[in-house]
Amino acid sequence: MALWVRIRRLVCPTQGCRRTFREQLPGVLNHYQRRTPRLVSQVGAVVRRLGRVELVAETMRAALEALARVDEVWLTGVMLPEWADRYGRSVRHERQPSGAVAVRQYVEQVGADGIALLRAVYGSAAPAAGPGAAAVEVLRQVWVQQYWYDESGQLRWREAKASRARKSREGTTRRRRVDTAADGEAEPACVPWSSVEVVSPHDPQARFSHKPGKVEWVGYKDHQTETCDEERPNVIVHVVTTPAPHQDVSVVDAIHSALAGHRMAPAEHLLDSGYVTPETVHRPRRLTG
Repeated sequence: MALWVRIRRLVCPTQGCRRTFREQLPGVLNHYQRRTPRLVSQVGAVVRRLGRVELVAETMRAALEALARVDEVWLTGVMLPEWADRYGRSVRHERQPSGAVAVRQYVEQVGADGIALLRAVYGSAAPAAGPGAAAVEVLRQVWVQQYWYDESGQLRWREAKASRARKSREGTTRRRRVDTAADGEAEPACVPWSSVEVVSPHDPQARFSHKPGKVEWVGYKDHQTETCDEERPNVIVHVVTTPAPHQDVSVVDAIHSALAGHRMAPAEHLLDSGYVTPETVHRPRRLTG
């Protein structure tokens, strides 16, 4: 059953102010939201945020399932007996180890299993389609991001992030921790920034992001342009989707160019403060006149 709710658009009574406001519906639509709480929960459940321990185990399981579909006989000869128990079910059904020592031992064991599987997949006896499996490539990426080899050649678990990811540091794979890396000392190997870190083997392009004190999610961010002329229906005329950590200001030029290309450049574009810089204010005037 579909329930259609019509809400009013309210106009600021101050003379000269053109700001408009939507009528609030407590419990149905939160402040400053275009989606109902129910829709937000449904969209967020598509890709569940995995902890790092869950991530490596689930990535290993997904790779094994993909290779079983490629060549089950070959995989049977490669798998160790304990892999069936360790990766037989999704991680959400398994009890994770507790305690720092147990967790470290578990993730290092999973890491060693993943390296053994990757060596077998890229070996001469592997099926031709094995290295091309998407889940195998995700396994390789996750292992690069979550593990590293020390000077003695020992596989190690990377340190957690020392600070929150920022778009300005996209591509940085290691960062300095002031409390552990003094001048002249080697920097600890850490996981990459959120803009590049794989957080789910089931959607490798999804990224983690957050708004401080408000919400955090795994997935993407969509930017919708909607008409707001008085006495006319509101119509969404443009949508652009970006990875979740991307800054809002980075899409303004693309939105204006797309609208201008369809002869829909707005006379006035109302934006959230996260989209506004001096450059984004003046550049559209130069592009569209």
